[in-house]
Amino acid sequence: MNYMNVRAFEYEVSSPPPISEDEYRKQALEEYHRLLQTSPEKEEVFQDFLEVNPAFVPGMNATAGSGSTSSHGPFRSTLISQPRIKGIEGKIPDFMWLAFDSSVFSPVLIEIEAPAKKYFTKKRSYSGDLAQALTQLNEWKTILNDATYRSTFFRDFDIPLDLQAKGFWPVYILIYGRRNEFEHDQVLNGLKASLNEADQRIMSFDRLEPFGSPYAGYATCKVKTAKYEAIGLDPRSLIGHKADFMDDTKFTQMTTDKMMFTANQRKAFLQKRIPFWQEYWKLYKKDPTSVVIDGDSPYLWGE
Repeated sequence: MNYMNVRAFEYEVSSPPPISEDEYRKQALEEYHRLLQTSPEKEEVFQDFLEVNPAFVPGMNATAGSGSTSSHGPFRSTLISQPRIKGIEGKIPDFMWLAFDSSVFSPVLIEIEAPAKKYFTKKRSYSGDLAQALTQLNEWKTILNDATYRSTFFRDFDIPLDLQAKGFWPVYILIYGRRNEFEHDQVLNGLKASLNEADQRIMSFDRLEPFGSPYAGYATCKVKTAKYEAIGLDPRSLIGHKADFMDDTKFTQMTTDKMMFTANQRKAFLQKRIPFWQEYWKLYKKDPTSVVIDGDSPYLWGE
């Protein structure tokens, strides 16, 4: 190796630390439950909260067809907000993970509805709101099961060839209502459970809680024609040479300004260091031997 042409990237040993795992869980759950109490009819409130707290969104390793949950994190360590999928003419998904394991690639399409919406009518049949939400899931299934749209999907979300070569098994998740509507009624509980299928999962808002290490520290992005732009960042996120959500992703000051449970000093540090590590990713992709990590890090991944 010609070390004259190698660039060394050094950790910032005095970086202000992110919020701890335990403290994040405590503060985030308190805020989430407050929203459930104060804004149960406002879907947009939960869209905003989940965009900056991606760890609350289920399904990041929910591969279908393989019979088990993947041990891999999602593609690019990224949650996609309101993905535009060619062929879907009605309501677009609220979120999407791109999950995978050794044999299966599973786009996980997630729909959220206002927590106040009911599963059942007074006559104990499925409500119109629930039926409409399930129809949306069925529309998405029809589109993604059509192989003519698959190549466009791969292109629009910049899916690499190794993932394209795997089995394609989408998963669909509906987050809807509250469990107190059915949990003490055996019949209604059974009716709700019957909605689950091999590729479809229905859950109440009460099920949501942040997943922890090692599945923590992800970004939320908008995607347009294969270009990723970060709009949210998990407060526990560490940046550095292993944070693949930074690879070819556009970050703005708004990304860090919107972070919850994060000190201003930490936000300022991230704003300064994100371009530094994005330069590392740019050079690494061109030639992995042209960069080296120098120095010791106070954290597992470095910053």
